[in-house]
Amino acid sequence: MRQHRSGVFSPFHEPGRGVSGWPRLFFAAAALTVSTLAVSPLAVSTLAASPLAASSPTISNLTASSLTASKLPAAAAPAATSETRPFTVTVRLPDGRPVAGARVFADSVLGEGRSVAVADAAGNAAFPGLPPGRYLLSAAAAAGTAAPVEIEVEIEIEGGPAAPLAGPAPLILRFAAHRESVVVSAALGARAGREAGPLVDTLTAEELRERGERDLVGALRGVAGILVRQDGGPGHLAQVQVRGLPGSATAVVVDGAPLRDAASITGGSAALLPGVGLLGVDRLEIRRGGGSTLYGTNGMGGVLQIVTRGGSGGDSLRASAEVGSAGRAAGAAEWGAGGPRGAVFASLGERRITEGTDGDDPFENTTASFRAGRRLSPGLRLSARASWSNAEVGLNENPVPVGGPATGVVEAAAVAPETVRAYEGGAALADLDFGAATVLPAANDPDASQRTRFLSALVSLAGNPTPALAWTVRYHDLTTRRENTDGPGGVNPWDPAAPQTISYAAGIRTGSARVEFGGGRHRLLVGAEAEWERARTVDPAFSTRLRQSGLAAVVQEELRTAEGRASLRAAVRFHRFETRGPELEPEEGSPYAGTLPPPGATAVTADFSGTAALGGGLRLRGSWGRGFRAPSLYERFGTWYSTFGYSVFGDPRLEPEFTSAADLGLDWESAAGGVRFRAAAFRSRRPQIIAFGSFDAASDPFGRFGGYENTPAGGARGWETDLALAPGGRTRARLQYTFTDADAPENAPAELPAAWLLPRHQGAALLSGRVGDRFGWAADLHLSSSMHAPLYDPDSFSTRVFRFAGLRRLDLAASLEVVRGLTLRFVVEDALDDAAFQSGGFRPPGRVFRANLEWSGR
Repeated sequence: MRQHRSGVFSPFHEPGRGVSGWPRLFFAAAALTVSTLAVSPLAVSTLAASPLAASSPTISNLTASSLTASKLPAAAAPAATSETRPFTVTVRLPDGRPVAGARVFADSVLGEGRSVAVADAAGNAAFPGLPPGRYLLSAAAAAGTAAPVEIEVEIEIEGGPAAPLAGPAPLILRFAAHRESVVVSAALGARAGREAGPLVDTLTAEELRERGERDLVGALRGVAGILVRQDGGPGHLAQVQVRGLPGSATAVVVDGAPLRDAASITGGSAALLPGVGLLGVDRLEIRRGGGSTLYGTNGMGGVLQIVTRGGSGGDSLRASAEVGSAGRAAGAAEWGAGGPRGAVFASLGERRITEGTDGDDPFENTTASFRAGRRLSPGLRLSARASWSNAEVGLNENPVPVGGPATGVVEAAAVAPETVRAYEGGAALADLDFGAATVLPAANDPDASQRTRFLSALVSLAGNPTPALAWTVRYHDLTTRRENTDGPGGVNPWDPAAPQTISYAAGIRTGSARVEFGGGRHRLLVGAEAEWERARTVDPAFSTRLRQSGLAAVVQEELRTAEGRASLRAAVRFHRFETRGPELEPEEGSPYAGTLPPPGATAVTADFSGTAALGGGLRLRGSWGRGFRAPSLYERFGTWYSTFGYSVFGDPRLEPEFTSAADLGLDWESAAGGVRFRAAAFRSRRPQIIAFGSFDAASDPFGRFGGYENTPAGGARGWETDLALAPGGRTRARLQYTFTDADAPENAPAELPAAWLLPRHQGAALLSGRVGDRFGWAADLHLSSSMHAPLYDPDSFSTRVFRFAGLRRLDLAASLEVVRGLTLRFVVEDALDDAAFQSGGFRPPGRVFRANLEWSGR
């Protein structure tokens, strides 16, 4: 069995040097901005105290089928004040019955901030008080009721003496084909999903729990326009591809802060995503279309936003235990508490798999999260969040060709499992009978493993001096560390003679400040951001220390008509990068020794989006954006050291990647909410990317035979559809289809008809329902057409093109509430046991059984 190493890792370890002088100036300026806003005459006038209401008014004029702006007036003429206003939201079903346990959210339209209240037995959800301002209300029914649908209504709370409000209309919840929700990914703030120009899909924690999902990779399957690819089973590298663009074109953010490994080849998230579970997650937002203007590097094709949970309305506790096939076991606990002035949430989880895809791919993952918020004054909020993950997984060798023609496209046929085991046991390839097989799947390597850890810490201070003005200052520190260990075990002749470990330590610090102005039908956001990346590689023979920094400015303007019938958003970002000269050891023979600091690089991006209601439940939406990806530290200074000296791959002169993406689509929803249809056509163009190419060593300034360079590339085009139905009773159905035609890479073999590992056709059918109040079920079917993958042939020293069969995957889940609050859930993953090699020869886990017992209480 594989041996797991133990060691001490400080999540606060920081490779590289401290913060230089100009970043300190940035934070000093941000602090000065906050101080100025806090003591300005306008802010001072709003801090005048006024008595709280003796009674709590009830919000009126709220409808479930459309977004309406409701103003809550005071009895007297309004005066500027930051005193909070208590109120109560009544939540009912269409037949008038109260929805006990429904959660009601009040999200600030300007700035940051979410308040939560839970409905009592009479359906009344009481908010102790909110300061004057604009809020987006949404309500979600408790699991097991007949109305698990979220709806939004925008309200405005005015200042002045509080008084009871007239109007009997409650907040009505109804069962519908889809769960409409509030999103933050579209515009750096709370927005109704139907008003977002870019298409945004929201997956709530409750929905994912009913489907039996427990990790991020599985949760994203079945979203239109999204391809999730993993090199093997749980814990292995994973990528999220949006509309035919590579995984590096998707920005992954947690509460708006980046989740990237600055020491990886592309500076992306592929190594971190397998360690991201769903524990402590409130919802996932998948934004399709360019998002670099708001979220910076990598957001060329889309943004995956992970929104963590804060304290709920009142105390809550959830605990679960799970066992399953192939040595699966897991345990988790979540706790939350909230009050009028603040809330806190904490979670801890452990997941273990002892066997994995080939019986020797153990995976262990421990995750923890903490989030707390405190209202320091009616218009001032302080919040902090920390997320930690420690994962270790056994690795395998790369798949290799074993037969078939030497040229052209080869149909992939996997070698029989017993033959693979004989090869892993030491049999020579020449002594094995492969028959008609053409691919030897990834063979087991018993002493190869990867350990990945990250700590993400975010602190935010937000204020609302007036209902039309908000400011936010944030600081985020992400520390990552990977350790790849390998030894002489395994079948690869290039394995080291003795066990060795290569460590990759990195970090990203981000500081940002923004001010928002809004009144009536417009919202203006002005922001600044500073970021510092650092990466250090330590190998038994050499080490590197690399650094890169950037400054950015963002301006965003939103306009909309009355009642949200039409909206338009435009944003521009200016981003400047500066890179320091690398530090390489040994210094002798360093390819960058004595060179000047590399030149800076600039990225200017913009995006536009809009929606318009055409009547009859039909809405038109569209977006265009120009995104970028900053060159990673490895692409700038990538080197390798051996007995032959330095091999150079990087180029300090690289410019950023640029991609433009556009889409145009429509939404239609029936009047009763039982049917919703969405369709969109999309197209992207990549005028400049960073790719690995071949060079003439004599003319290359760094003597490279191959390395990274800027080059144009092809784009992608296609269309996607999403049909949601509530056919009857308490059943939902969602049918999705995506067609993608993506150009092959410039340096790909001529036989390749399209992009690597990208099927032209993808489809999904997601079904779920309840029988009574205690039994729930879900069935997810995922299908795709064939795809092409490159496999390196060690005999001919060339890359060959293989066509792998499409995916056929069926996941099943069933849950039973044994007693109130105690739920037993059974899950079958890949029930068809379809051995589709979706990552080009890496073996899939196959059929998996899991049983989960969960207790939840308040």
